[in-house]
Amino acid sequence: MILRDAEGGRTVELRPTGYDADDRVLVEATVEDAGHRWELAEPCLRADEADELAGWLDGLATGAPAAAQGGVEIAADEYTAAAAPARETDGGAPGDTTDDGGWSSLAFSGGVLSLSGRRTGDDRVELRIAILGMRTSATGTTDVVVGLDLAADEARAAARDLALELAALPRG
Repeated sequence: MILRDAEGGRTVELRPTGYDADDRVLVEATVEDAGHRWELAEPCLRADEADELAGWLDGLATGAPAAAQGGVEIAADEYTAAAAPARETDGGAPGDTTDDGGWSSLAFSGGVLSLSGRRTGDDRVELRIAILGMRTSATGTTDVVVGLDLAADEARAAARDLALELAALPRG
């Protein structure tokens, strides 16, 4: 899936490429921002977490964020907390957090990828994506946090693309 900022110049691509021996999804991640490019290729999601990510993004796009399943933690981490100060919601699933601005966040067991997002009133989705240990030829490795603003339809299409990419992967 590719997520593109509405104002251009910023993209995040998360491309599942296969499964490792532990049933973790191998992800090729690329972030481009203002002429800089960072890359990462590693098994950073369990299979159920990858499905959860697609469902969460689709839920943001439709205005109905999905509750976490299978050990995915819906909570802000140190990178996305500034965008989404979290508090426990009444009646929500354990670990399901949001704030008054409608932010919802995902953190995964591998500790490499986390996302925060919300749907804004103008049929748009605002995302904060943190990917740890990305590589660039100029600086070695670094943690990258990028903010994106995109149309809800584009977020929903990206969620659908991720689900299709996952379904097409051969499993051992």
